[in-house]
Amino acid sequence: TLADGRAMVLAVREIPYTRALLVVGVPRADLDRPMLTIQANLISDLSIAIATIVLILWLGLESFVRPVLTLAAAARRMGDGRFDIAIDSQRWASEFQTLATAITAAALNLASRAQADAEARASLRAQSLEDPLTGLKNRRGLDLYVEFEWRICRRAAAEFAVVAFDIDYFKQFNDCYGHAAGDQALRAVA
Repeated sequence: TLADGRAMVLAVREIPYTRALLVVGVPRADLDRPMLTIQANLISDLSIAIATIVLILWLGLESFVRPVLTLAAAARRMGDGRFDIAIDSQRWASEFQTLATAITAAALNLASRAQADAEARASLRAQSLEDPLTGLKNRRGLDLYVEFEWRICRRAAAEFAVVAFDIDYFKQFNDCYGHAAGDQALRAVA
């Protein structure tokens, strides 16, 4: 430290072939200033690099990751049989918009088919339980209906009765008057 209070950094070197020493002094503040400038520049450059990386990641998230995740979620919903899919793809790249439109159209198509399949199954179930000529329950329909009614009557401690009809000599009637007349007679009896 010098008399004026400045701190000095000294370097001492022996001068060859003499008994003299070379002493060089540099004020400490002059040595610290470039280091502080380097640190400040490094922090500034590092901040810019981090901000750039964050921006690239955010843009990647918005332009690639988010559309892929959204489309994957829509595909999972369709796989689970849920077709109420609405994908907002207005801010996406055109490739993802095309894919979102195709997935939405497929979901609508599958929903329509699922509805048609459900209606067909219901119709087939009804047809499997009724005689198409008379509209009466067939054996399978009668069995289900009797079981259902039996449980209700059992719970309510109510009585239960089944009435069955047999048309005697119906084959001879059919043979004599024809199947159209036989069908008409069955509808009348039903």
